[in-house]
Amino acid sequence: VFNLKFSFTILILFLFSILFLPKTIAQTEVMAWGNLTGIRVEGQLMEFETSLRVIGKDWSIISATGKEKQPRPRYDRDGITQTVNTDFGGIQFSEIVKENGTGSAIVNLTAKAVKDTLLNGVYFCIELPEKYYSNATVRVNGSGKKQALSGLVSTAEKIRKLSAKSIIAESEMRQLSITFDVSSSLIIRKEKNIR
Repeated sequence: VFNLKFSFTILILFLFSILFLPKTIAQTEVMAWGNLTGIRVEGQLMEFETSLRVIGKDWSIISATGKEKQPRPRYDRDGITQTVNTDFGGIQFSEIVKENGTGSAIVNLTAKAVKDTLLNGVYFCIELPEKYYSNATVRVNGSGKKQALSGLVSTAEKIRKLSAKSIIAESEMRQLSITFDVSSSLIIRKEKNIR
């Protein structure tokens, strides 16, 4: 066991679009426990789900934010800004989600270890619905080169990491753009056994 003390901030910009449909009004859906479930554009929900995850050593335990999973998350809304403060797995999280125009939001995360903890890491995760993204392609760091999303998926035996400042996932029906304030390590994998 070692003493883990860290604090980090991630700035994420989500941009959603429905192809062939003009965009006007948008609203980010943030649950009281901190998960984003999508962004509404013209009343239609552009689905995805985020979570904060604390990963145990060797990926043996994955704890994630979710309904009734944290003891006492605190949610607040002030105009276009939604804030969630919560803690689990020995980590305190602060998440600030601010509307950023049509189909866009800025997510600012801070995590701080509050007790000695043996971890693989703390992650901000984005789950994309298979019904929209099963045949999606991905462009990394503004590259014109598209790669199949399925080709980047890690397996239990091998975790693939890539470093990016931006990533765009595109399918026939949806597009998701994510921009980080600094180059960040990304892991693309199919998840299961999340507590």
